[in-house]
This record gives sequence, structure tokens and C-alpha cells, in this order.
Amino acid sequence: MMPHHADPLAPAVQTAHDWLRAVADSLDTDEPAFAYRALRAWLHTVRDRINVGSSAHLTAQLPEILRGAYYEGWVPGHVPVRHGVSEFIRQFAREAGIDEDEVGAVAGAVTAALSELFSPGQLNRIFAVLPMQLYDVLCGARPVVDESLIEWQPIAEPDPVASLDNRP
Repeated sequence: MMPHHADPLAPAVQTAHDWLRAVADSLDTDEPAFAYRALRAWLHTVRDRINVGSSAHLTAQLPEILRGAYYEGWVPGHVPVRHGVSEFIRQFAREAGIDEDEVGAVAGAVTAALSELFSPGQLNRIFAVLPMQLYDVLCGARPVVDESLIEWQPIAEPDPVASLDNRP
């Protein structure tokens, strides 16, 4: 006969705590609230940039309670969002409650913890669908905004020769 828990959710809570402790250890913090914000920011910024099928594969391995955090506020019809690195960094920083220049280190620490928790290759499958610049940030690179990802129209510089020809 299998033992019965007085609290049927206790195993799910314990598993979520184990994952959160792994993230906190990777971040070198004793603050579970910060570890949770960082993990949640990682989950949401990645979730918003991958398709529904990839989300399903990723969440299948999350503890039940963290799966709920992953899906909180998610609109499947609005993904994947196509943002450049700067918007990715802003979203991560906002959700984690950190400065933008801390995103690379914090995201990298969360990725390191998750790479030990997910089955081998799971994160590689997710990273394969992300732009290289986002992958770099998630792996701990100091974010460098690549202006080529930003849609803009350059202002035409005046042609000095043509302006000489049009003198009064």
C-alpha cells in the first residue's frame, strides 16, 4: 500500500521548492522571492518567443506549480512575439525586478539551473528556435543590442557634391 499524504498537493509543492532552490543556488542567493521572480521572468520571456508546440514540450517537464506560473497571462494566439534583444531585456528586467545590465548574469544563472533540471537536450530544442542574440543573453552574455534587429529607416545623408552643384 502506498503512503497517503495528509496534503495531496505536498509532493507538487516540494518539487516546486526543489526547483526554486536550484535556481536560488545558481543565483547565489538566499532570497526565494528573488529566485522566483528570476525564474518566472525567464519562463515568460522564453514562452513569449516560442510557438505553442515548443511551449507544450517545455512545460511538460515543469513541476505542476511552476507550470501554472508559466501559463499565467499567456495568450497562445499572440506567440511567438518577434522582438529584438532590447525588448527581450526590458521584459526580463521588468519581470525579475532587476536592472537591465543585470539581465545577462541573472538569465544565465537561471539557464544553468534549468539545464540541470530539464531532461538532456530539452533546452537545446527550445534555444534552436530562438534568435542567436536571445540565446546568448539566456546563456549569460552581457546584453548587446544589435541595431540590425531594430526596424528603422536611415535618414539620407546629403550628398556634398550635389549640394555644391545646387548653389545659388
